Amino acid sequence: MKSTRIQDIERPAGQGVFAQLLLDGEKSNVRLIRLGAGQAPPPHRRGSSELMLYVVSGDGELVVPDGAVLLSAGALACFQATRSCWCVTLGPPS
Repeated sequence: MKSTRIQDIERPAGQGVFAQLLLDGEKSNVRLIRLGAGQAPPPHRRGSSELMLYVVSGDGELVVPDGAVLLSAGALACFQATRSCWCVTLGPPS
């Protein structure tokens, strides 16, 4: 079994978008991505896969080809990532 705590991962000072692999399994992995207010990772395309997005704090917008979905702390989204998608934070930095 593997486990970790999101609270134990520190964001390096002065770093904008922060991404780190938390857990790596044989068929899936978990990544932590921290964004400041108004930040977004660059749009990217993934192979056909199912993604889950959990919002730890703040508010954000997940943009997928079908439109934008507002997500706030505690929200969990699951979607097919066969096309480009990205998210952007809307609230103040945390």
